[in-house]
Amino acid sequence: MQLNPAPEQNPYAPPTSDVDAGVQTDLSGSQVPADRGTRLAARMLDGLLYIPALFPGAILTFLFFVAASDSKPAGAVIAGMAVCAMGWLGLSIYQWSLISRTGQSLGKRWLRIRIVRVDGRPVDFTSGVILRSWVPFLIGLIPYVGILFGLIDSLCIFSSERRCLHDGIAGTKVIAA
Repeated sequence: MQLNPAPEQNPYAPPTSDVDAGVQTDLSGSQVPADRGTRLAARMLDGLLYIPALFPGAILTFLFFVAASDSKPAGAVIAGMAVCAMGWLGLSIYQWSLISRTGQSLGKRWLRIRIVRVDGRPVDFTSGVILRSWVPFLIGLIPYVGILFGLIDSLCIFSSERRCLHDGIAGTKVIAA
């Protein structure tokens, strides 16, 4: 009985690797990490939601500026920007409450992914909002360090665990819901 010889490898072929191999489940065997593209799309959807939230304030700023073009336009601009700030703050508070209660922002809910702690427990306000959003934002304000942090944070998604740096700070992960 003769066995088939092993196929010869082409030394000139480009290297191949399945970067997602072995990452289908976590230690509990039940939670599948969210896809990188899905996480990016959810983040983009969440960002796009701020356009309609800021739109009324932008329109009012323009109208106030035109109406008060001769007399004190700065006050009109400040009033319009205050309306913008209220829209931004209203949407942010709503998103933060969703994350702290369900582990999902609107974008994550629409794309069926969720934030959980590394051990699988649900997130709370501290781990879901403060440590995942506010701390990285504050680090981003530090000159030079913030740019480097943002770059490293984004690139960490390509690790085998699919966890960004802000996930490591908060002790969280994003899973398929």
